[in-house]
Amino acid sequence: MYKNKIYDNHTFEDIDLTEQSLDFSSFTDCTFKNCNLTLTTIKDTKFLNVKFIGCKIIGLNFENCNKLFLEINFENCKIQSCFLSNIKIPRTLFLNCEIIDSSFLSSDLSKSNFENSNLKGTLFGQTNLSECNFENAINYQINPNDNKITNAKFSVPEVISLLATYKIIIK
Repeated sequence: MYKNKIYDNHTFEDIDLTEQSLDFSSFTDCTFKNCNLTLTTIKDTKFLNVKFIGCKIIGLNFENCNKLFLEINFENCKIQSCFLSNIKIPRTLFLNCEIIDSSFLSSDLSKSNFENSNLKGTLFGQTNLSECNFENAINYQINPNDNKITNAKFSVPEVISLLATYKIIIK
């Protein structure tokens, strides 16, 4: 139904896309509001200036998207068990999101904003997080030796989690 289609300046609202295929489709200047994208396939899908607002996004593999046309933002979304690895998505917004058990491995997320997000169980490794905003974000586990975090912003007390790698005792 949504496979191999072109959408420009379109809003998808309250749509259940569970186990649907968006493969080979192109979305430009589109917004997904309160949509369910559980186990939706996105092989070679183009997302240019696409916003996800209040969406449930579970089990998506953004590595399969068309990496040359990938510009996405998330606000108030539940992102769970998703793969956002091996992609370049600098300046991406992840505002007020629950990003649970997902992976950002070998990705460029520089200047992205994770403000007020819960990152429980989410993996970061060999990721460019320089100039990212993690203010008021919680439950992140970022190894400073394995990720680039130059000029990233963090809040107290959660920033102390960056020291977990060093197995030190803090009193």
